[in-house]
Amino acid sequence: MSLANSMRSNGSTPVMTPHPEERILVRAAACSNQWQKGFWYGADQRYAVRVPPDPRYPDTERYAVELFCPDMNLRYPEGSLLLCVPLDAVNGGIEVDQPYLIESRRRHAGGNETELSVKTLIAESGSWPCFVSESSDPDHQTSLPLFGTGGDRIRPIALVTGFLQTE
Repeated sequence: MSLANSMRSNGSTPVMTPHPEERILVRAAACSNQWQKGFWYGADQRYAVRVPPDPRYPDTERYAVELFCPDMNLRYPEGSLLLCVPLDAVNGGIEVDQPYLIESRRRHAGGNETELSVKTLIAESGSWPCFVSESSDPDHQTSLPLFGTGGDRIRPIALVTGFLQTE
């Protein structure tokens, strides 16, 4: 695997050295339009990958999520491993024009279902901020309101800081 760095911070890309590495766990699968009981892997399904350290989050436990849909294919190829930082470790909270791991929950057929997706927060003039897909696939060009609607609960849970792509 090679690091395809999509880190964006104030218009600059952090320098990442090729030698130091750390191991992070792949903990879940993200797939928009797929509602299930859960996407988080059990302990027996998780696996570790080696990634360069992120100097912006030296003391934060990062994790990876497998992207199994074209929901963000204009930014991340389908099949990528997305490198994530828990949102509570990000100073300043959520920011516009950044990609986030989004957890959506809904009640369906007497139970709860979850969708785990990746979207970018945008703010258009005259409208509320919302999370949008960056996809070339019309079936995956979706948006979610920042605060959810009806009985759905939508919340960003992690900042996506980069990705790994299989060669």
